[in-house]
Amino acid sequence: MNPALIERVREVIGRAGQTQAAQAERLGMTPDKLCKSLGGVRRFTSLELALLADAAGTTVDWLLSGRRPRAAVNVAARLNGQGEGTQADAQGVLALYGNLIDALERLGYSLPEPPQPLRAVGTSLTAAEQGEELAQMALASLSGSPRSLGNEELAAECEDAYGIQIAATKLPDGLDGVAWAPKEFRLIVVTGTTKWTRQRFTLAHEIGHILAGDAEEAVAEQLSPGLSRSLHEVRANSFAAAFLMPRDEIVQDARSGMGAWEIGKLAWKYKVSPSAMATRLKALGLINAEQRAETLKITTREAAHAAGELADHLKSAKAAEQGWPPDKISYLAARAYLQGDMSVRPLASLWEVDPDKLLDVLEPSEEVTSEPTAAETGLVFTP
Repeated sequence: MNPALIERVREVIGRAGQTQAAQAERLGMTPDKLCKSLGGVRRFTSLELALLADAAGTTVDWLLSGRRPRAAVNVAARLNGQGEGTQADAQGVLALYGNLIDALERLGYSLPEPPQPLRAVGTSLTAAEQGEELAQMALASLSGSPRSLGNEELAAECEDAYGIQIAATKLPDGLDGVAWAPKEFRLIVVTGTTKWTRQRFTLAHEIGHILAGDAEEAVAEQLSPGLSRSLHEVRANSFAAAFLMPRDEIVQDARSGMGAWEIGKLAWKYKVSPSAMATRLKALGLINAEQRAETLKITTREAAHAAGELADHLKSAKAAEQGWPPDKISYLAARAYLQGDMSVRPLASLWEVDPDKLLDVLEPSEEVTSEPTAAETGLVFTP
C-alpha cells in the first residue's frame, strides 16, 4: 500500500470531523475494513476512493498521486459583454470536465487521442480567408451537411470527426462558450440558452478556435458579431459562417433579387439566424447592403413562422436550453460506474441530475408481479 495515499486518506477523513465508523458506513465498508486499509493491510478499492473523493470535494487523482486538480490556464472564451462572466469563470467551468477526464484516465478509462489541429495552411491569406479555408477542410471530415443536424447532433458528429468533447450547460452570464485544448484532450462548452441559433454559431466558432490551434493559447475577446477585429476572432467567425453555410450549398440555394423573407426562410433551412444568413450572403456577393439591412429586422422566430415550422423552433429552443453532456466522457463515466470503479456522483454531475434519480434509471428495482386470477381478468370458462 502507498503510504502517501494512506496519509492523504487520513487527512480527508480528519477534515470530515466524523468517526472512522461513520466514515466507513458512508463508504460502504465495515469499520474493520477501513481500519485494515488505513493500516496498509488491505487496499482501498477504486469505488471506495471515488466515494471518499466525492465526500471530501477532491479528486481520486489527488488521493492517488497528490497532484492537484488540473487548472484550465489557456482557453478561448467567447464573452458577449452582457454579464459578469470572465475568463476566470471559463477556466472554472472547463476544470470541472478536465478533472473528471483525469480521474477516468487514472482509472484506466481513456479518451481517444485527439488528432492534431487542422490549422489553416494559407499563411498569406487574410484572417477571413483562413477561416473559409479551414471550414472547407473541416467539412470534408463530416458525413453530411451541418444543416441536416440539430445542435446536439452536430456536436456528436464533431466529437467523432475532430476528437473534441462538446457539452452545453448553463454558463455564467456573459459567457457564450469556451474552448480548451491541452495536450491530452480537446473540450468545448457552450451555454444552455433558448437562443439556439446563437448557441449553434458559438459552437461552430469554438470549433474554429480549436482546429486553428487558438485554444492552446490564452484568448478571451469581448465579442459582438461583426465588431471584433483580432485575427483569432475574425478567423473563428469566418470559419463558423463557412462551416454552417457552406459556399457551394449557399450558391446553389440562393438567387439574385431575394427578398428579406426569402432570405429568412433560407436561414431556417440552414438552422442559422436571418442576420447570420444575410451577412454570409453579403460576404459572398449574393445580396447587397440594402437587402442585408432589411433581413436584419427579421428574428429567428419570425423566420420559423414564415417557414411553417414554429413548433420545431420551440423544440430547438427547449433542447438548446436543456443542454447535453459530452458523449464520450459520459460513456466512459457510465462504464466506470457499472464496473464499480467510480461512484454515481460524477456521472450525475455530468448529466446535471440528482444522483438518487440516476440510480433509479441505472439500477431500477424489480417489480414482482403474479399472474392475475380468472376473476381479476373477468375471464370465465363456460362449456
